[in-house]
Amino acid sequence: MQYISTIRPLIMTNIESSILVKSNISDVWKVISKPGYLERVHPFCHKNTVLKKQGDKILKDKLIYINGLEYIREFQHWEPNKGYDLIIGKELGKKSSVKWRLSEVHDKVKLSIQINPYRSQKISRLLYPLATLFFIKPQLKKYLSSVLKGVKWNVEMNEMVSKNQFGYHSWFSNKDL
Repeated sequence: MQYISTIRPLIMTNIESSILVKSNISDVWKVISKPGYLERVHPFCHKNTVLKKQGDKILKDKLIYINGLEYIREFQHWEPNKGYDLIIGKELGKKSSVKWRLSEVHDKVKLSIQINPYRSQKISRLLYPLATLFFIKPQLKKYLSSVLKGVKWNVEMNEMVSKNQFGYHSWFSNKDL
């Protein structure tokens, strides 16, 4: 079954995007570790509420997208000035794992986000590799690009990102904004 072994990597793939930010690591970290920060940087965020924290460390928060979709983020690993790992999804639903990472690149900061999406049962196993390649991956890349641009905008311009600032996204947004 050569066909099966060829398509298996397409089924559950990590999707990653990164951006260079003209800043230093500690300033970027201050932005992405502040409670409720998604309201300032995320172009599809309506509300970001901390549900549980320990000192400066966020343990659990709720993200409400501008289309009303609600996700819970549970932080698994938190390392100041390096990044964090979390799982995200509906309260009682399947979860995707996400990694946020910071690193220095010359006089800039490279911010990377990697998603390992859950496998949807709405798509048949036979069609899932094609759906991943031609639909899921491009949509998640578009999403990550908008979020990263939002962080960059907020850090470099010191301004809050507006809704849909970097384009509309059918999974998380509304066109009527």
